[in-house]
Amino acid sequence: MRLKYALPFVAALTLAPPAPAAAQVQMSALIGVTGSSSLVNDQILGDIELKPALAPTFFLSASLPIATKLRASLDLSYGNSSADLSQSGEASADIGSLGVLTVAAALAGPLVSRLAWRLSLGVLQYMPSEDTGVFRDGVPLAALFGVGLDWRQPLSERWSGLIGIRYDFHLFTTPALETAGFSGSQQVSRVGFALGAGWTVP
Repeated sequence: MRLKYALPFVAALTLAPPAPAAAQVQMSALIGVTGSSSLVNDQILGDIELKPALAPTFFLSASLPIATKLRASLDLSYGNSSADLSQSGEASADIGSLGVLTVAAALAGPLVSRLAWRLSLGVLQYMPSEDTGVFRDGVPLAALFGVGLDWRQPLSERWSGLIGIRYDFHLFTTPALETAGFSGSQQVSRVGFALGAGWTVP
């Protein structure tokens, strides 16, 4: 998936005509953890793997109805964890902490009972604490495709408890990897689980 395909979708939802004044804005905030597959996994004089640890992650979303049983939202998430580079199964280098920021436009609707589906498309940015190793020459934005499920338990007229499951996919590469001879991009999958609350803005 290339970035040029993600941006028109995000722009279309962001620049869509505003919803009627009577439409209710729904906000949600969740905190949880995100696990990721390897960012680098190759064999150059031995097995080399770069994989982030489980990352505490914060999710924030604001949505408006755009059709019957369909809502459009702007989603933000940020997580931070350690990331170690291992060679032949042994830890060889600590590259510091690794932040991950995502911005996405999403569509969501009811599935069964209090369970809702969501589809999202956006961008992801890695933010390493140290400009070293594979990150020494920077990290480009990556296009992001995501799916998810939300379980919403009403607590009052305005408030609800939320359980969220998220999956997303993107391609990872950096200028330093390309210089070192990594001609392709690594396919990266991430899975997140979070708890939080949703509320209606009056």
